[in-house]
Amino acid sequence: MRKWLALAALAGALQGQVFVQRDPRWRTVAVGPLADLPATCTANRSVYLCNGAGCPAAGVYLYCTATNTWTDAVSEAIAALCALPNQSGHGGKILKTDGSAATWTAFLNLIPSAVQTIDAATDAIAADALNVRIAPDADYTLTSAPTIADGVDGQLLVISNNSASYSVTLQDESFLANSNLRLGGSNVTIVPRGSLLLAYNTALAAWVRADTPGGGGGGGGAPTDATYITQTPDATLSAEQALSALATGILKNTTTTGILSIAVAGDFPTLNQSTTGNAATATALAANGANCSAGYYPLGVDASGAVESCTAAGGGSHTESSTDTLTNKTLDVEGTGNNITTVQHLGYLTATCQMGVASTAFALGSTNYPSATCVEGSNSVYGTLAFAENGAGAAQSIQGRFPLVSAWTGAIDVNATWRTSAIAGDVVWQIRTACVADGETGDPAWNAAQAFTADTAKGTTLQWNDVAQLTGLTTTGCAAGETLLFKVLRDATDAGDTLAAAAELIWVQFKTRRTQ
Repeated sequence: MRKWLALAALAGALQGQVFVQRDPRWRTVAVGPLADLPATCTANRSVYLCNGAGCPAAGVYLYCTATNTWTDAVSEAIAALCALPNQSGHGGKILKTDGSAATWTAFLNLIPSAVQTIDAATDAIAADALNVRIAPDADYTLTSAPTIADGVDGQLLVISNNSASYSVTLQDESFLANSNLRLGGSNVTIVPRGSLLLAYNTALAAWVRADTPGGGGGGGGAPTDATYITQTPDATLSAEQALSALATGILKNTTTTGILSIAVAGDFPTLNQSTTGNAATATALAANGANCSAGYYPLGVDASGAVESCTAAGGGSHTESSTDTLTNKTLDVEGTGNNITTVQHLGYLTATCQMGVASTAFALGSTNYPSATCVEGSNSVYGTLAFAENGAGAAQSIQGRFPLVSAWTGAIDVNATWRTSAIAGDVVWQIRTACVADGETGDPAWNAAQAFTADTAKGTTLQWNDVAQLTGLTTTGCAAGETLLFKVLRDATDAGDTLAAAAELIWVQFKTRRTQ
């Protein structure tokens, strides 16, 4: 604007003269005589001192603002000057406009950027304003590289976290290559409602933390000459005490200096030097002749240290997990607060043999039952129930029952013993259960069959064979005080049953538990 005012002043002084002027914005020199205004001109290339036809007034200095468009430079400059607010009393202030009017202000009030949503760790922050606002939807550690694109040398950037709940962590370039951030050698977390000030440094080609002393170095913003306690020496600190330089032991703090060292025996105070409390009581116990004699221990000690009563010492300390032999002790299962779990075995012989005739006490159906067999040896006589071989027909079974006592609890396990004339092949014994309570019919539906582990015949004919115990008999629908019905069977169609001979069941045993 000063340039146009100078031209206008010269125009007034050079009336009647030919005027030549070079303006650095124009690539040509325009010469204007004091004559009629030309009809054509080239934008930003022609200037003219007009004094003839077509001129707004005599001696007016004009310039070409657009093709064939002349503008009165002096009038425009004067209008611009007149449009400024009154400058009196506003020294040192800056001119601000709201788009329609200009005012003087002492405050730098720059419009912040639109809020930038951070919804992924890979997001980058755009430095498109001095005050950049971010809004994370969760806690993030940004992994974008660069995290903030290059700025202009000396450019300031304030990042404000608008979130009230979530934080954003920016990674120093020593942790994230090409992050474009020098944050003092450590990552910086912008907490909810927090902010961070950065300045772009072209020489470092990075944004440098500017809101803490030494923010661009390796000190993390903290003074490097302050006293610190570190695990190992740190070359960037000048007054730290490294614990790794001390010997192994118990740390001792020195009053007023705060210097740590390893304590020695003389640093520990004598136990209860006031001679009261535990030390005094222990001394009294040792000196009191009324203490228990050998083989006994005190049940109580009075305030003076005298034993109140003694009892004979046992063979050792009794604990919940110790193994001890109790002698002359009475266990009252019905005593208040006593709970003792015991085991009960219920054994069933499958058959008996009397005078060469075999019979069984098990309940047998009208069909599909095993045959009772007498076994008469040189010394013993007993009975068995012979279950037919695989493929000989439908499954054969026997049934029995026993009461579940009122104190019954826990699992029921089952064992069995059998024999066979074969010397090879496996037999698969199975068992089913059901229960009957008071007021119910004695014909309940059976629970699903449970199979014992397939048992292989002995290598010698007719040897007794113990089946692997079935642990955890199914007792669905059963309760203490009810009657448990059981059904033992051999399913001749079971694919795992490969014994091609009769399997003679000798006995079945149940192991139940009760708590009293």
